[in-house]
Amino acid sequence: MSSTLYNKKLNLEFYHIPKNGMTTVIHGIGGFKWVEVDTIPEDSKTFCVLRNPTERLVSSFGHFAFSDRFREVKNHTLRKLPNEAISEFIRLGYTKSGFRKFVSEIKERGIFNGHHRPQVEFLDGTKRKDPKINHRSIDNIDIFCSHQNINQDLKLLTGIDVPHLNKGRMNKKSKSEILDFAFNRVYDDIKEIYSEDFKLYNKYIKQ
Repeated sequence: MSSTLYNKKLNLEFYHIPKNGMTTVIHGIGGFKWVEVDTIPEDSKTFCVLRNPTERLVSSFGHFAFSDRFREVKNHTLRKLPNEAISEFIRLGYTKSGFRKFVSEIKERGIFNGHHRPQVEFLDGTKRKDPKINHRSIDNIDIFCSHQNINQDLKLLTGIDVPHLNKGRMNKKSKSEILDFAFNRVYDDIKEIYSEDFKLYNKYIKQ
């Protein structure tokens, strides 16, 4: 049976997406528990947080690059990375060249970790076999929040002044350089890989 994140006090169901403010929502608001879908009241509201696909991929790369010598990535991988690819990632580290290699690995061989799985796959249960999301439908989402304005959007939604948690370990200057590189040098590849996410983001957030 399907389960979902639900806040009984606020009567809110949360369609979670990794790298889209999950820590901020779950710990900043509080009260979210995994419950069976058929126990939620019919008058509940459903929301999710969408993020610019390019910014999310850079964040995912940071999580990947700063994992404990790839321990976390290896433990939560969707496919095994070739040893030569792991060696190259370790050599390049958190750099623009490392990010180019990251995008190339995804484009040429496919997604290898849930943190960079397309957002749409977490919102449409027909795209994945997962008991925690197989009930989900984009048409059932009542509120789309923006990751860029997550504090303001969540406050409007819940009435709670939510701090933006989980800032990450990336140096701001390095992250800014990689973001600039992503938007200007490998943007076409990112748009190709995440074409459905861009359509989703442009429809509900970038209006």
